[in-house]
Amino acid sequence: MTKARRFNQTGLELFRGYVALHRTEKEPPKDLLWDDATSEALPVALEIGELAADSKYDLGVMIVTGTSDENLPSLLSDDNLWPWLSLNFSDKTMPLRKGMRFIGHQQRHIITNATGWAKYDHGHRHLVRGAVQSVLYFDEYARVLLGSVSEHTKMEENILSRKSIYPLAYMKNAVEAYYALFYDSTTNKARKGAAGMGAGGIIDFVRSLSQLDVNYDIASLSSQRLLQLLPSSFAEHKPAASKAS
Repeated sequence: MTKARRFNQTGLELFRGYVALHRTEKEPPKDLLWDDATSEALPVALEIGELAADSKYDLGVMIVTGTSDENLPSLLSDDNLWPWLSLNFSDKTMPLRKGMRFIGHQQRHIITNATGWAKYDHGHRHLVRGAVQSVLYFDEYARVLLGSVSEHTKMEENILSRKSIYPLAYMKNAVEAYYALFYDSTTNKARKGAAGMGAGGIIDFVRSLSQLDVNYDIASLSSQRLLQLLPSSFAEHKPAASKAS
């Protein structure tokens, strides 16, 4: 285990230049991680190690358990930490594909909340921060949302992007219900159909909760009650114990 650091402004701009390549044969600039000219110690301790499996859930667990509960709020708001972590885990966040590093959009690696349309909060799209946010809010049920480290799944986007009206981004009961519908503990991943755009998929799930929110305080309902209230499009996915309404 080692102590994580954060970029200073010089390091962040150099990393931003690499991220702007989107796809490249150049290796990630890991020399930026430990150089005092480009990085600095965190004000609070965060212990990290090697990530054995390509699991976004495991990455989130490592970081959540690598510090104290009291430190997590300040770490989540530290926009120079998350790019540093993305580079540190670049073997997973920037995978090799046909000899090229796939980097993708800068939101996957750099916090971009202060810019863009309507200053929308894109923090959940950061590969590492999104993993931490999911594990922090949803515990083991986050498994149904998360895939490999380099993925930002449709389930993540449709849950974590909703922070107002009926704030799914903070509703553990809703994610627990989705876990009951779609998580396969034998394969340790979401079942087929979880990311579906049609009936019985993630869009239908979000839409159904929106409709239920008209007549129920869905944030206060148990996951079991949410399962019972879901429409017939989810019937084939419901656990046997929840089918009786």
